[in-house]
Amino acid sequence: MFRSRMSAILAIAAVLAIGSAAVTSCYHPGPPTNPPPTTTTTSTSFVPTMGQLTIAPSDGAPGTIVSVQGSNCISQAGHVEVFLATTEAPTTRLVQVVTGAQPPGFPGDWSTALTVPQVVGGSDYLIEAQCWGDGTGFGHPGVQVVYFNYNSSPFTVDPSAATTTTPTTVPQGQLAVAPSDGAAGTIVSVQGSNCVSDAGHIEVFLATTENPSFRLFERDAIAANNPPGNWSVELFTIPGGLVPGSDYEIEAQCWGDGTPFGQPGQQVLYFTYTPQPFTVD
Repeated sequence: MFRSRMSAILAIAAVLAIGSAAVTSCYHPGPPTNPPPTTTTTSTSFVPTMGQLTIAPSDGAPGTIVSVQGSNCISQAGHVEVFLATTEAPTTRLVQVVTGAQPPGFPGDWSTALTVPQVVGGSDYLIEAQCWGDGTGFGHPGVQVVYFNYNSSPFTVDPSAATTTTPTTVPQGQLAVAPSDGAAGTIVSVQGSNCVSDAGHIEVFLATTENPSFRLFERDAIAANNPPGNWSVELFTIPGGLVPGSDYEIEAQCWGDGTPFGQPGQQVLYFTYTPQPFTVD
């Protein structure tokens, strides 16, 4: 009797032990559950960086070829405008050369050569440059906009070798602008005359009266090669993002063959048209 009860107890204990082992062997703890990672999305807009210019030499007589180098001008299909001006009139380009910008993924290095035109000698000159690029990141797809102005570098024209000969002059013209006000997206017609040159062009741009050298928007036209040099730009569209006000102006410059000015093969500034006021509604 005792043995049979003991056998029964042992049998029950064995069953319980087997069940416990089965439960233990069937439990497979999963991988530790961690809270989902917190991702922070930072929206960054493209902010171009102003660069420095390297010029050599920093002085020379008319005809001197100046090497100009810079960096940080990065844009698809962008370009760099390099020009000589005076400290008194830094927006009037006495001579200009244009070179291409580098696409994204490059340091934006560029170099070009600018020939000093026939000007009066002195130390009141500047070599300036602007980086232009695709306006998509600024809300102007398909349009070239100014990314930034490089810090200008002083330049001295050697007075001992400079000439005071007055080059061929080109009469300044007037601009016809219609309408003279409008909101973003307004298409403005701009017309002018007297820009006569083989392979010349006209640069038409919008700027503020406070900073007339900073081009907010630009369109170009081809100059006529015979009088009266009439031209028109019909697709000058007022860009978005501008603060409404009356402190804007539409400007234009006539560029042409530099041969009469002693600069064969280069485009030189013939004259600047009288700016016309414009109001952004």
